[in-house]
Amino acid sequence: MILRAAHFYQDNRQRHLAKLHRVDMRQDRVQLMIDVFKKVYAIKLDEVQFALLQTLVLFSPDREGLMQSYEVERVQGRVTQALQQYCIVKLSNDGQMQFEGATVIFGRLMEILTDLRVLKVTPRLRRELRSTS
Repeated sequence: MILRAAHFYQDNRQRHLAKLHRVDMRQDRVQLMIDVFKKVYAIKLDEVQFALLQTLVLFSPDREGLMQSYEVERVQGRVTQALQQYCIVKLSNDGQMQFEGATVIFGRLMEILTDLRVLKVTPRLRRELRSTS
């Protein structure tokens, strides 16, 4: 949910910022969300990166009540590899063929993933975010 809002932030920055500041939640949490939005915007996340990152958010082996967390961990590993490979291919297709650049982008995506896990969407936050979209 937060990742999707961050993705839409790319097109409507000012509107999202104004609405986020009106949401009834702790200011430090609002600031972390804005920071995530800005990181996503800075990377210029494309649809493939968005989908793979969203998959990583969904396939988290540390979710409560999982019966086969090792299977989820295996899927997560494959998706992580796919995202890393995509970053490399995307840079090489842009004519830059820089492995280091792809590594930096991949690292930033992993940082965003960590931030998203810190934010964890609660039902109340989900309702508030829907009202900002």
